[in-house]
Amino acid sequence: MGLYFYSYCWQNGGSYGVGKIVKTMTPEEKQRLDACVKEIASILYTNTPPEKIETFEGIETAVRDQVLEHVSPKISFFLSEKKREQL
Repeated sequence: MGLYFYSYCWQNGGSYGVGKIVKTMTPEEKQRLDACVKEIASILYTNTPPEKIETFEGIETAVRDQVLEHVSPKISFFLSEKKREQL
């Protein structure tokens, strides 16, 4: 059995695939996701003190801290909002 996930994507001001179980992303979705992740990484990098990214451990900790502080709350909020809309 493959990996299943809920596709919660926004495109052109509207959502598509909300609540739909899909097996794979389209090549276009993968490309968009990759571009978004690179942009997020760039923003987080420029907002991380240089001394925190001098070692592999420091990089790992900085990435985890930044994701937990800035990215995860937004994703969980979005998913919880969609769940409430379905009820």
